[in-house]
Amino acid sequence: MSLFVNHITPIKLGDAVRIGILTWKEKQIEPGVSAHSVIVLRAMDMFFLMIFSFIGLTAFSRTFTVRYSLGLVIFFGIIGVIGVVLIKKYRPSFLKKHFHLLKEGLTHKNAFFIILFVAVSWVLEGVVVWGVTASLHNSLPFYKAIWVNSITVGGQIFQITPGGISTYESVMTAALTSFQYPIETGYLVALISHSYKFLFSYLVGLLIIIHSPIRKVKLLKEILLRGRQK
Repeated sequence: MSLFVNHITPIKLGDAVRIGILTWKEKQIEPGVSAHSVIVLRAMDMFFLMIFSFIGLTAFSRTFTVRYSLGLVIFFGIIGVIGVVLIKKYRPSFLKKHFHLLKEGLTHKNAFFIILFVAVSWVLEGVVVWGVTASLHNSLPFYKAIWVNSITVGGQIFQITPGGISTYESVMTAALTSFQYPIETGYLVALISHSYKFLFSYLVGLLIIIHSPIRKVKLLKEILLRGRQK
């Protein structure tokens, strides 16, 4: 459902919907805990995307890009530290609560498998890029396909179009041309692979809406509103 919403709205509202649905369906879970779990999973996604991207940048000798990317990481790291310091100063109970939740989550018996599944899911998503290049008789090695997918998705942190249209194609085309793919071929690969993801998001999202209790438009609007408020 969250993936479907991300592909029909110009900004990422999918996580807000996920928080709303979890809060609505699991009455025993507090809204703050729902928001925490969704944010942590999103942070795991970004962590592995960054790891795969940096491994690729280093392995493929993209020196300038590595330096540029490290600068961005340091910048956002500083912003993050400042944010934590401010929260600790003005909302210490809030920080303590979520630090405790994070500690509980990471020490849970299923924590390793959850982290592993998140990592594997991004590896498997690289199959889409690998499969498209293979279908065009210009197959990209699988490990390079993982990097191309990771750096493309990572480049859509702040999407301004539904599903990151244009941003996705631009970043993937640039990544593929760094492997001597012609611009036209790189753009075609990006267009086809993104189309598959749109098709999957729309198909699964619509099936969930049709066959689940939240198919009513009024209830969906309520979930969206509650998600934004969290």
